[in-house]
Amino acid sequence: MVNELPSVLSQIRKVRANSQGTAILGGLLWFEGDYARSYFRATEVLMQSQEVADHFGRFALPVLYLQRHTVEVLMKNLINTFADITELDHQLNATAVVLQRAQVTHDLSICLRLLMRNAQHLGFEAWLPDFSRLVAMVEEIEQGSPDRLRYPTVSVKPPKGKPQKMVDSFPQQVTVGIQDLQDKLRAVFDCIGAEDSGLAANLSLEIQGRQQQIYQAGLLWLHGTDAKGNEVSIQSVQAEVLVEKMEHLGGNLFLTVAGYGRPDQDVARTESDGRGGWRVVTLPD
Repeated sequence: MVNELPSVLSQIRKVRANSQGTAILGGLLWFEGDYARSYFRATEVLMQSQEVADHFGRFALPVLYLQRHTVEVLMKNLINTFADITELDHQLNATAVVLQRAQVTHDLSICLRLLMRNAQHLGFEAWLPDFSRLVAMVEEIEQGSPDRLRYPTVSVKPPKGKPQKMVDSFPQQVTVGIQDLQDKLRAVFDCIGAEDSGLAANLSLEIQGRQQQIYQAGLLWLHGTDAKGNEVSIQSVQAEVLVEKMEHLGGNLFLTVAGYGRPDQDVARTESDGRGGWRVVTLPD
Protein backbone atom coordinates (compact mmCIF):
# COMPACT_ATOMS: atom_id res chain seq x y z
CA MET A 1 0.00 0.00 0.00
CA VAL A 2 2.92 2.34 0.73
CA ASN A 3 4.14 1.93 -2.84
CA GLU A 4 0.67 2.87 -4.10
CA LEU A 5 0.49 6.07 -2.01
CA PRO A 6 1.86 8.44 -4.69
CA SER A 7 -0.71 7.26 -7.24
CA VAL A 8 -3.51 7.52 -4.64
CA LEU A 9 -2.51 11.09 -3.81
CA SER A 10 -2.40 11.87 -7.52
CA GLN A 11 -5.93 10.51 -7.89
CA ILE A 12 -7.13 12.63 -4.96
CA ARG A 13 -5.69 15.75 -6.57
CA LYS A 14 -7.49 14.90 -9.78
CA VAL A 15 -10.77 14.34 -7.96
CA ARG A 16 -10.46 17.76 -6.34
CA ALA A 17 -10.26 19.17 -9.85
CA ASN A 18 -13.82 17.94 -10.50
CA SER A 19 -15.19 21.22 -9.18
CA GLN A 20 -13.18 23.02 -11.86
CA GLY A 21 -15.11 21.42 -14.72
CA THR A 22 -13.32 18.09 -15.08
CA ALA A 23 -14.35 14.57 -14.06
CA ILE A 24 -12.69 11.24 -13.36
CA LEU A 25 -14.01 8.07 -15.00
CA GLY A 26 -12.85 4.72 -13.65
CA GLY A 27 -9.89 4.04 -11.42
CA LEU A 28 -9.43 3.64 -7.69
CA LEU A 29 -11.50 6.62 -6.55
CA TRP A 30 -14.39 6.45 -9.01
CA PHE A 31 -17.60 6.25 -6.99
CA GLU A 32 -20.10 6.68 -9.81
CA GLY A 33 -19.84 3.32 -11.54
CA ASP A 34 -23.60 2.64 -11.30
CA TYR A 35 -24.58 3.59 -14.85
CA ALA A 36 -28.34 3.33 -14.40
CA ARG A 37 -28.42 5.54 -11.30
CA SER A 38 -26.04 8.03 -12.91
CA TYR A 39 -28.28 8.43 -15.93
CA PHE A 40 -31.32 8.65 -13.67
CA ARG A 41 -29.70 11.39 -11.57
CA ALA A 42 -29.01 13.29 -14.78
CA THR A 43 -32.72 13.14 -15.70
CA GLU A 44 -33.65 14.39 -12.23
CA VAL A 45 -31.25 17.33 -12.46
CA LEU A 46 -32.55 18.29 -15.89
CA MET A 47 -36.18 18.01 -14.86
CA GLN A 48 -35.55 20.27 -11.88
CA SER A 49 -33.62 22.85 -13.89
CA GLN A 50 -35.31 26.22 -14.30
CA GLU A 51 -33.78 26.61 -17.75
CA VAL A 52 -35.34 23.34 -18.85
CA ALA A 53 -38.68 24.39 -17.34
CA ASP A 54 -38.55 27.69 -19.23
CA HIS A 55 -37.64 26.07 -22.58
CA PHE A 56 -38.97 22.55 -22.23
CA GLY A 57 -39.24 21.82 -25.94
CA ARG A 58 -35.56 22.53 -26.53
CA PHE A 59 -34.52 19.89 -24.01
CA ALA A 60 -37.16 17.27 -24.80
CA LEU A 61 -34.90 15.05 -26.92
CA PRO A 62 -31.94 14.76 -24.51
CA VAL A 63 -34.23 14.33 -21.51
CA LEU A 64 -36.26 11.62 -23.27
CA TYR A 65 -33.15 9.85 -24.47
CA LEU A 66 -31.65 9.81 -20.97
CA GLN A 67 -34.94 8.46 -19.59
CA ARG A 68 -35.07 5.78 -22.26
CA HIS A 69 -31.42 4.79 -21.77
CA THR A 70 -31.94 4.60 -18.01
CA VAL A 71 -34.75 2.07 -18.53
CA GLU A 72 -32.58 -0.08 -20.83
CA VAL A 73 -29.47 -0.04 -18.63
CA LEU A 74 -31.45 -0.74 -15.47
CA MET A 75 -33.25 -3.75 -16.97
CA LYS A 76 -29.96 -5.15 -18.31
CA ASN A 77 -28.32 -4.67 -14.89
CA LEU A 78 -31.07 -6.74 -13.26
CA ILE A 79 -30.96 -9.40 -15.99
CA ASN A 80 -27.22 -9.84 -15.44
CA THR A 81 -27.55 -9.82 -11.64
CA PHE A 82 -30.03 -12.72 -11.81
CA ALA A 83 -27.60 -14.51 -14.16
CA ASP A 84 -24.74 -13.85 -11.71
CA ILE A 85 -26.73 -15.58 -8.95
CA THR A 86 -27.29 -18.69 -11.07
CA GLU A 87 -23.61 -18.80 -12.05
CA LEU A 88 -22.80 -19.00 -8.34
CA ASP A 89 -25.45 -21.74 -7.98
CA HIS A 90 -23.71 -23.62 -10.79
CA GLN A 91 -20.43 -23.49 -8.88
CA LEU A 92 -22.20 -25.12 -5.94
CA ASN A 93 -24.16 -27.60 -8.07
CA ALA A 94 -23.05 -28.54 -11.57
CA THR A 95 -26.66 -29.38 -12.56
CA ALA A 96 -27.99 -25.90 -11.71
CA VAL A 97 -29.36 -23.90 -14.63
CA VAL A 98 -27.35 -20.80 -15.63
CA LEU A 99 -29.64 -18.01 -16.82
CA GLN A 100 -29.08 -16.01 -19.99
CA ARG A 101 -27.29 -12.68 -19.70
CA ALA A 102 -28.48 -9.46 -21.33
CA GLN A 103 -28.43 -9.54 -25.11
CA VAL A 104 -26.73 -7.04 -27.38
CA THR A 105 -29.95 -5.28 -28.30
CA HIS A 106 -31.69 -1.96 -27.71
CA ASP A 107 -35.15 -3.54 -28.07
CA LEU A 108 -36.83 -2.87 -24.73
CA SER A 109 -39.49 -5.55 -25.22
CA ILE A 110 -36.79 -8.21 -25.65
CA CYS A 111 -35.05 -6.94 -22.51
CA LEU A 112 -38.31 -6.98 -20.55
CA ARG A 113 -39.16 -10.56 -21.55
CA LEU A 114 -35.72 -11.80 -20.52
CA LEU A 115 -35.89 -9.84 -17.26
CA MET A 116 -39.25 -11.40 -16.36
CA ARG A 117 -38.02 -14.89 -17.25
CA ASN A 118 -34.90 -14.54 -15.11
CA ALA A 119 -36.81 -13.03 -12.18
CA GLN A 120 -39.42 -15.80 -12.28
CA HIS A 121 -36.74 -18.49 -12.31
CA LEU A 122 -35.38 -17.20 -9.00
CA GLY A 123 -38.76 -16.29 -7.50
CA PHE A 124 -38.20 -12.54 -7.64
CA GLU A 125 -41.02 -11.53 -9.98
CA ALA A 126 -43.04 -10.06 -7.08
CA TRP A 127 -40.09 -7.84 -6.16
CA LEU A 128 -39.74 -6.34 -9.61
CA PRO A 129 -41.06 -2.82 -10.23
CA ASP A 130 -43.52 -2.33 -13.09
CA PHE A 131 -41.32 -1.90 -16.14
CA SER A 132 -44.12 -2.76 -18.57
CA ARG A 133 -45.72 0.69 -18.54
CA LEU A 134 -42.35 2.41 -18.92
CA VAL A 135 -41.45 0.19 -21.87
CA ALA A 136 -44.86 0.79 -23.48
CA MET A 137 -44.50 4.57 -23.16
CA VAL A 138 -41.02 4.57 -24.72
CA GLU A 139 -41.96 2.19 -27.53
CA GLU A 140 -44.97 4.32 -28.38
CA ILE A 141 -42.50 7.14 -29.10
CA GLU A 142 -39.91 5.00 -30.88
CA GLN A 143 -42.30 3.10 -33.15
CA GLY A 144 -39.84 0.26 -33.66
CA SER A 145 -36.75 2.48 -34.10
CA PRO A 146 -34.65 2.83 -30.91
CA ASP A 147 -32.52 5.49 -32.66
CA ARG A 148 -35.47 7.83 -33.11
CA LEU A 149 -34.46 9.92 -30.08
CA ARG A 150 -30.79 9.99 -31.11
CA TYR A 151 -30.87 11.05 -34.74
CA PRO A 152 -33.08 13.21 -36.99
CA THR A 153 -33.55 10.31 -39.43
CA VAL A 154 -33.99 6.56 -38.95
CA SER A 155 -33.96 3.58 -41.26
CA VAL A 156 -37.17 1.65 -41.85
CA LYS A 157 -37.47 -1.94 -43.00
CA PRO A 158 -38.15 -1.80 -46.74
CA PRO A 159 -40.49 -4.10 -48.67
CA LYS A 160 -38.83 -7.23 -50.02
CA GLY A 161 -36.47 -6.39 -52.86
CA LYS A 162 -36.46 -2.65 -52.12
CA PRO A 163 -33.43 -0.67 -50.84
CA GLN A 164 -33.24 0.54 -47.25
CA LYS A 165 -34.98 3.85 -46.75
CA MET A 166 -34.24 6.70 -44.34
CA VAL A 167 -37.17 8.71 -43.01
CA ASP A 168 -37.58 11.65 -40.62
CA SER A 169 -37.63 10.54 -36.99
CA PHE A 170 -40.67 12.70 -36.22
CA PRO A 171 -42.45 13.63 -39.46
CA GLN A 172 -45.66 14.37 -37.55
CA GLN A 173 -46.29 16.22 -34.29
CA VAL A 174 -46.05 14.00 -31.24
CA THR A 175 -47.04 14.92 -27.68
CA VAL A 176 -45.04 13.15 -24.98
CA GLY A 177 -45.70 13.13 -21.22
CA ILE A 178 -42.11 13.57 -20.13
CA GLN A 179 -43.03 14.40 -16.54
CA ASP A 180 -45.27 11.31 -16.35
CA LEU A 181 -42.39 9.21 -17.64
CA GLN A 182 -40.06 10.71 -15.04
CA ASP A 183 -42.55 10.03 -12.24
CA LYS A 184 -42.77 6.38 -13.28
CA LEU A 185 -39.00 6.13 -13.54
CA ARG A 186 -38.66 7.56 -10.05
CA ALA A 187 -41.16 5.02 -8.75
CA VAL A 188 -39.08 2.21 -10.26
CA PHE A 189 -35.95 3.37 -8.43
CA ASP A 190 -37.94 3.79 -5.21
CA CYS A 191 -39.05 0.16 -5.55
CA ILE A 192 -35.55 -1.12 -6.21
CA GLY A 193 -34.19 0.91 -3.31
CA ALA A 194 -30.65 1.49 -2.20
CA GLU A 195 -28.10 -1.16 -1.26
CA ASP A 196 -29.58 -1.39 2.26
CA SER A 197 -33.25 -1.81 1.32
CA GLY A 198 -35.60 -3.07 -1.36
CA LEU A 199 -34.81 -5.34 -4.30
CA ALA A 200 -31.17 -4.23 -4.52
CA ALA A 201 -30.52 -5.26 -0.92
CA ASN A 202 -32.20 -8.65 -1.36
CA LEU A 203 -30.20 -9.43 -4.48
CA SER A 204 -27.01 -8.41 -2.69
CA LEU A 205 -27.86 -10.79 0.17
CA GLU A 206 -28.52 -13.62 -2.28
CA ILE A 207 -25.12 -13.14 -3.86
CA GLN A 208 -23.30 -12.78 -0.53
CA GLY A 209 -24.94 -15.93 0.83
CA ARG A 210 -23.83 -18.01 -2.14
CA GLN A 211 -20.33 -16.55 -2.08
CA GLN A 212 -20.06 -17.50 1.60
CA GLN A 213 -21.15 -21.08 0.85
CA ILE A 214 -18.52 -21.35 -1.86
CA TYR A 215 -15.85 -19.87 0.38
CA GLN A 216 -16.61 -22.21 3.27
CA ALA A 217 -16.81 -25.26 1.01
CA GLY A 218 -13.39 -24.48 -0.42
CA LEU A 219 -13.52 -23.09 -3.92
CA LEU A 220 -11.79 -25.22 -6.53
CA TRP A 221 -10.14 -23.52 -9.48
CA LEU A 222 -9.23 -25.46 -12.61
CA HIS A 223 -6.71 -23.46 -14.63
CA GLY A 224 -3.91 -23.72 -17.15
CA THR A 225 -3.84 -24.75 -20.81
CA ASP A 226 -5.50 -27.82 -22.32
CA ALA A 227 -3.99 -30.24 -24.84
CA LYS A 228 -4.98 -27.93 -27.70
CA GLY A 229 -3.26 -24.94 -26.16
CA ASN A 230 -6.47 -23.21 -25.07
CA GLU A 231 -6.54 -21.24 -21.82
CA VAL A 232 -8.78 -22.86 -19.18
CA SER A 233 -10.27 -21.18 -16.09
CA ILE A 234 -13.22 -22.84 -14.32
CA GLN A 235 -14.34 -22.31 -10.72
CA SER A 236 -16.57 -24.74 -8.83
CA VAL A 237 -16.89 -26.66 -5.58
CA GLN A 238 -17.69 -29.86 -7.50
CA ALA A 239 -14.42 -31.79 -7.36
CA GLU A 240 -15.66 -34.79 -9.37
CA VAL A 241 -16.80 -32.58 -12.24
CA LEU A 242 -13.48 -30.74 -12.43
CA VAL A 243 -11.42 -33.93 -12.29
CA GLU A 244 -13.45 -35.35 -15.18
CA LYS A 245 -12.77 -32.18 -17.17
CA MET A 246 -9.06 -32.45 -16.45
CA GLU A 247 -8.97 -36.01 -17.77
CA HIS A 248 -10.95 -35.02 -20.84
CA LEU A 249 -9.10 -31.78 -21.69
CA GLY A 250 -5.57 -32.89 -20.81
CA GLY A 251 -2.63 -30.56 -21.29
CA ASN A 252 -1.01 -28.58 -18.49
CA LEU A 253 -3.89 -28.11 -16.03
CA PHE A 254 -3.84 -27.51 -12.29
CA LEU A 255 -6.54 -27.83 -9.64
CA THR A 256 -6.19 -25.26 -6.86
CA VAL A 257 -8.24 -25.08 -3.67
CA ALA A 258 -8.87 -21.91 -1.69
CA GLY A 259 -11.42 -21.13 0.94
CA TYR A 260 -12.35 -20.84 4.55
CA GLY A 261 -9.35 -20.98 6.88
CA ARG A 262 -6.85 -22.25 4.32
CA PRO A 263 -4.30 -20.72 1.92
CA ASP A 264 -4.44 -21.34 -1.82
CA GLN A 265 -2.89 -24.69 -2.66
CA ASP A 266 -2.42 -26.72 -5.83
CA VAL A 267 -3.81 -30.19 -5.11
CA ALA A 268 -3.73 -31.92 -8.50
CA ARG A 269 -2.43 -31.62 -12.05
CA THR A 270 -2.70 -33.43 -15.38
CA GLU A 271 -0.01 -35.59 -16.89
CA SER A 272 0.24 -37.94 -19.86
CA ASP A 273 -0.76 -41.54 -19.18
CA GLY A 274 1.74 -42.77 -21.78
CA ARG A 275 -0.98 -44.16 -24.04
CA GLY A 276 -2.14 -40.96 -25.75
CA GLY A 277 -4.48 -40.02 -22.94
CA TRP A 278 -4.36 -38.02 -19.73
CA ARG A 279 -4.61 -38.75 -16.03
CA VAL A 280 -4.94 -36.60 -12.94
CA VAL A 281 -2.32 -36.95 -10.24
CA THR A 282 -2.47 -35.50 -6.76
CA LEU A 283 0.29 -33.20 -5.55
CA PRO A 284 2.00 -33.47 -2.16
CA ASP A 285 0.82 -31.19 0.67
